[in-house]
Amino acid sequence: MRKIKSILVVANRDDTDKPLLEKAVQLARRLGARLELFACDAEHAYIMRRAYDNTGIEQAWLNSFTDSCEYPETLSQAVNAPDVNILVDAACDSPHYQAVVDKVRSCNPDLVMKSTSGAHPLRRFTLDSND
Repeated sequence: MRKIKSILVVANRDDTDKPLLEKAVQLARRLGARLELFACDAEHAYIMRRAYDNTGIEQAWLNSFTDSCEYPETLSQAVNAPDVNILVDAACDSPHYQAVVDKVRSCNPDLVMKSTSGAHPLRRFTLDSND
Protein backbone atom coordinates (compact mmCIF):
# COMPACT_ATOMS: atom_id res chain seq x y z
CA MET A 1 0.00 0.00 0.00
CA ARG A 2 1.27 3.44 -0.92
CA LYS A 3 1.92 5.90 1.91
CA ILE A 4 -0.10 9.14 1.92
CA LYS A 5 2.37 12.01 1.89
CA SER A 6 0.20 14.82 0.51
CA ILE A 7 -3.45 15.75 0.91
CA LEU A 8 -5.36 18.23 -1.26
CA VAL A 9 -8.49 19.72 0.30
CA VAL A 10 -10.94 21.31 -2.14
CA ALA A 11 -13.07 24.01 -0.51
CA ASN A 12 -16.66 24.45 -1.66
CA ARG A 13 -16.96 27.90 -0.07
CA ASP A 14 -19.76 26.75 2.24
CA ASP A 15 -20.37 25.52 5.80
CA THR A 16 -18.82 22.11 5.11
CA ASP A 17 -15.32 23.51 4.49
CA LYS A 18 -14.20 23.98 8.09
CA PRO A 19 -15.17 20.46 9.30
CA LEU A 20 -13.56 19.00 6.17
CA LEU A 21 -10.33 20.89 6.77
CA GLU A 22 -10.33 19.88 10.45
CA LYS A 23 -10.62 16.22 9.39
CA ALA A 24 -7.80 16.70 6.88
CA VAL A 25 -5.62 18.30 9.59
CA GLN A 26 -6.18 15.27 11.83
CA LEU A 27 -5.19 12.93 8.99
CA ALA A 28 -2.15 15.03 8.13
CA ARG A 29 -0.99 14.90 11.76
CA ARG A 30 -1.38 11.12 11.97
CA LEU A 31 0.21 10.42 8.61
CA GLY A 32 2.86 13.13 8.64
CA ALA A 33 1.47 14.39 5.34
CA ARG A 34 1.63 17.86 3.85
CA LEU A 35 -1.68 19.64 3.39
CA GLU A 36 -2.83 21.95 0.63
CA LEU A 37 -6.12 23.87 0.64
CA PHE A 38 -7.57 24.89 -2.73
CA ALA A 39 -10.50 27.20 -3.47
CA CYS A 40 -11.90 28.13 -6.85
CA ASP A 41 -14.38 30.86 -7.74
CA ALA A 42 -15.96 29.26 -10.79
CA GLU A 43 -19.19 31.25 -10.63
CA HIS A 44 -17.54 34.64 -11.16
CA ALA A 45 -15.22 33.20 -13.80
CA TYR A 46 -18.22 31.88 -15.73
CA ILE A 47 -19.99 35.24 -15.56
CA MET A 48 -16.90 37.19 -16.63
CA ARG A 49 -16.23 34.92 -19.60
CA ARG A 50 -19.73 35.52 -20.92
CA ALA A 51 -19.89 39.25 -20.29
CA TYR A 52 -21.16 41.25 -23.25
CA ASP A 53 -19.23 44.35 -22.26
CA ASN A 54 -15.56 43.64 -21.52
CA THR A 55 -15.01 46.97 -19.79
CA GLY A 56 -13.75 46.32 -16.29
CA ILE A 57 -13.49 42.55 -16.75
CA GLU A 58 -9.78 42.51 -15.90
CA GLN A 59 -10.39 44.43 -12.67
CA ALA A 60 -13.37 42.22 -11.81
CA TRP A 61 -11.24 39.11 -12.37
CA LEU A 62 -8.50 40.55 -10.16
CA ASN A 63 -11.02 41.34 -7.40
CA SER A 64 -12.50 37.85 -7.63
CA PHE A 65 -9.06 36.25 -7.54
CA THR A 66 -8.08 38.34 -4.50
CA ASP A 67 -11.25 37.24 -2.71
CA SER A 68 -10.57 33.63 -3.71
CA CYS A 69 -7.09 33.88 -2.19
CA GLU A 70 -8.35 35.38 1.06
CA TYR A 71 -10.95 32.66 1.66
CA PRO A 72 -8.60 29.65 2.01
CA GLU A 73 -6.15 31.73 4.05
CA THR A 74 -8.91 32.72 6.49
CA LEU A 75 -10.18 29.14 6.60
CA SER A 76 -6.73 27.74 7.35
CA GLN A 77 -6.34 30.16 10.25
CA ALA A 78 -9.79 29.24 11.59
CA VAL A 79 -8.84 25.59 12.20
CA ASN A 80 -6.03 26.65 14.56
CA ALA A 81 -3.42 24.07 13.58
CA PRO A 82 -0.03 25.73 14.07
CA ASP A 83 1.71 22.35 14.01
CA VAL A 84 0.48 21.58 10.46
CA ASN A 85 1.80 23.53 7.51
CA ILE A 86 -1.23 24.31 5.34
CA LEU A 87 -0.39 25.61 1.89
CA VAL A 88 -3.18 27.61 0.27
CA ASP A 89 -3.97 28.14 -3.38
CA ALA A 90 -6.85 29.68 -5.27
CA ALA A 91 -8.14 30.02 -8.79
CA CYS A 92 -10.78 31.95 -10.64
CA ASP A 93 -11.64 29.52 -13.41
CA SER A 94 -14.63 27.75 -14.90
CA PRO A 95 -15.79 25.03 -14.99
CA HIS A 96 -15.06 24.17 -11.39
CA TYR A 97 -14.33 20.51 -12.00
CA GLN A 98 -11.69 21.41 -14.60
CA ALA A 99 -9.97 23.77 -12.15
CA VAL A 100 -9.87 20.93 -9.60
CA VAL A 101 -8.49 18.48 -12.19
CA ASP A 102 -5.82 21.00 -13.18
CA LYS A 103 -4.87 21.48 -9.53
CA VAL A 104 -4.66 17.72 -8.96
CA ARG A 105 -2.41 17.38 -12.01
CA SER A 106 -0.15 20.20 -10.87
CA CYS A 107 0.36 19.15 -7.23
CA ASN A 108 -0.10 15.37 -7.67
CA PRO A 109 -1.57 14.64 -4.21
CA ASP A 110 -1.94 11.14 -2.78
CA LEU A 111 -5.40 11.97 -1.43
CA VAL A 112 -8.04 14.50 -2.50
CA MET A 113 -10.73 15.50 0.01
CA LYS A 114 -13.90 17.39 -0.94
CA SER A 115 -17.32 17.70 0.61
CA THR A 116 -20.28 16.55 -1.43
CA SER A 117 -22.48 19.13 -3.09
CA GLY A 118 -25.31 18.91 -0.60
CA ALA A 119 -27.92 16.99 1.32
CA HIS A 120 -30.63 14.88 -0.24
CA PRO A 121 -33.96 14.11 1.43
CA LEU A 122 -33.73 10.36 0.71
CA ARG A 123 -29.96 9.82 0.93
CA ARG A 124 -27.04 10.94 3.08
CA PHE A 125 -25.70 13.24 0.36
CA THR A 126 -25.98 14.30 -3.26
CA LEU A 127 -23.18 14.19 -5.82
CA ASP A 128 -22.82 16.59 -8.73
CA SER A 129 -20.34 16.89 -11.61
CA ASN A 130 -17.76 18.53 -9.32
CA ASP A 131 -17.80 15.60 -6.89
